[in-house]
Amino acid sequence: LTSCDFLERALLNPLLDKKHPQSQVFMHILPPIPGTTERDVKYMRTLFSSAVQRFVADYGPRVLKLRISKLEMKVWVASSPPTPLRLVASGTTGWEAVAFTETLDEAGIPKS
Repeated sequence: LTSCDFLERALLNPLLDKKHPQSQVFMHILPPIPGTTERDVKYMRTLFSSAVQRFVADYGPRVLKLRISKLEMKVWVASSPPTPLRLVASGTTGWEAVAFTETLDEAGIPKS
């Protein structure tokens, strides 16, 4: 909800008044989640999807007013080396979450 408060304040800017921008909320959780298995990764997707759908159901008018088009969360799975897991839900998919792991290059930076 704090993210929504920040979006509300940003949309008060008169420069954005006639542009009607879409909003995206991105959360990045840095500490790797220890002891994570493949089953846990699937469960995280299910939990994220459930949380997003609940959020949209509870705060639907606010989501529409703020023009939120995508909610995204990046967590790190404690493997060797730690692997980033991206959870994404958008209005175009009916707020159903998808999860995918990012591939890192030799320097540990996610590849595009």
